[in-house]
Amino acid sequence: MSDSRPATKYEQLYQLWYQKIMSGEWKAGQRIDPERTLCEEYSVSRITVRETLQLLEQKGLISRTQGKGTFVNVRRVEQKLTKLYTLREKFEQLHIPHYSEVLSFSVGEPNYIIRQNLEMADDENVIKVVRRFFADQTPYTLETSYMPEHLFPGMTAQQIEENGLYNTFATYHITIQRAVETLKPIPLDKKSEELLWTSDAAMLIARTSYWGKEIVEYTESVVRGDFFEYTVYLEE
Repeated sequence: MSDSRPATKYEQLYQLWYQKIMSGEWKAGQRIDPERTLCEEYSVSRITVRETLQLLEQKGLISRTQGKGTFVNVRRVEQKLTKLYTLREKFEQLHIPHYSEVLSFSVGEPNYIIRQNLEMADDENVIKVVRRFFADQTPYTLETSYMPEHLFPGMTAQQIEENGLYNTFATYHITIQRAVETLKPIPLDKKSEELLWTSDAAMLIARTSYWGKEIVEYTESVVRGDFFEYTVYLEE
């Protein structure tokens, strides 16, 4: 038998505030009004307001700090590490507005470590692209990508800015078929803190991408620790 009881004020308030957060009406980092103001605005008791805020906090949607107030959290994106993925697809599934900007673009001789990671010959140059990614108007990732120049002759920053990196790969008839990632927590340096608007710890994701047996990209992404969570599925 279905439950046909009417929703309680607590349930109604939770759904209302949940939608405000998920729709972006209450933006990441925004301070929520004090409990007394919320009671008056929504004509509910202080207990109802407090229980609703507690549930939102349990769900990771808000954070409450003694003496500072209650703030909307960045919406986390769970990434399941079971197959190739693109963040663009994930954001579109969740209806999260997103975009990226190219901070720098250069072509030149790589250092020894990058050359080894790309398994390149000594006389080859690489394309280096540094981008910053935003979701909900909040920067969440700094990404530095290296590609062998001979695979992408004539590639420009404008192509990447307009089409994205992997769509640009497609114009060269190259697609990512598999990738290997390693993850580790790191502290942010001063420059990264300024670009990512946070001083919290972050995750460094090193990714090597393949087209057939050939390495076509090595990328290091610095991801805000409060924005993503990763789930690994292990099966026998």
